[in-house]
Amino acid sequence: LARAVFEKPDILLLDEPTNHLDVKNVAWLEEYLTNSPCTSIIVSHDSKFLNNVIQHVILYDRFKLRRYRDDLNALVKRVPSARS
Repeated sequence: LARAVFEKPDILLLDEPTNHLDVKNVAWLEEYLTNSPCTSIIVSHDSKFLNNVIQHVILYDRFKLRRYRDDLNALVKRVPSARS
């Protein structure tokens, strides 16, 4: 993760990036992703982390991709099936 971040990529693909990070490093990663100009594609079960860093959600549902300009909480209110 550190190597990918410090190489200043155009796109970051992150699969469960908060696993094995302590609270301080999760906060650092949130700050980095919030202020980074790169596009990030993130898969995570950490809803608090996602709400702090995302601006758009791409939801895969019934063989279709749908884009929402919401954080996770707003998306779940709008599309209850997104909770799972």
